[in-house]
Amino acid sequence: MGDRNRCLKPGYPRDVFIASPPCGTQPMNPDALEDCLQAAAEQSSAWALIKETDQQAWVLVLSDESLVDLACDESGEHLLLRAELGLVPDVAQRSAINELVLRCTGVIPMPAICLGPDHRYETLTRWPIDLSDARGLATLFEDITEQTRIWRDVVAKPMTHEAAQPAMTAPEATPAYGVFA
Repeated sequence: MGDRNRCLKPGYPRDVFIASPPCGTQPMNPDALEDCLQAAAEQSSAWALIKETDQQAWVLVLSDESLVDLACDESGEHLLLRAELGLVPDVAQRSAINELVLRCTGVIPMPAICLGPDHRYETLTRWPIDLSDARGLATLFEDITEQTRIWRDVVAKPMTHEAAQPAMTAPEATPAYGVFA
C-alpha cells in the first residue's frame, strides 16, 4: 500500500501514517482482532464490516456508503486504514489541493492525505492495535468518517491555486456619517 503513494505530510516517509495516542499493544490474535473490529464497527455509525476472504484485511462501509480499507501492517502491531477521496487529473487543481493540505497540516487534526500515481487522493491512518480498546477504535472510525467526507468534498470541488490561499481584500470603506433627516 505505501509504495504507490506519496504522502503530503512534510517530514513523513511514505510508509508512516498519523498515529493515535500510544497505547499498549498485544501480540495479534486474528480472531481477537476480528472481534475488536466488529465491536468497534457496532459502536460507530459504520454500516458494515466485511472480511476479505483470502487475507487479513477488511472493508468498513461508512454511513455515506464510502469504503475504508483496513489491513494489518507487516509487523502486525498496527491497523492501517485507507479511504479513497477521488480522482483529480487536472494539474492546477492538484496543486491547489496540495497547498491546502500543507496549509492545514499541523493546524487542524487530520489524517495523512496522499496522492497515488493514478492521481487519486486518499487518506491514510494508522492505529496501534489494542484489542482492549474497541471504543477508541470506534471513535477513530467516526473521525475517519468525518475526515473522509470533508476531504472528499474538497477534492470534488474545482479550485485553483489562488482559491487555496486566503483572500486578501481591502477593508470596507467606513460609511460617512452625516445629518439624518
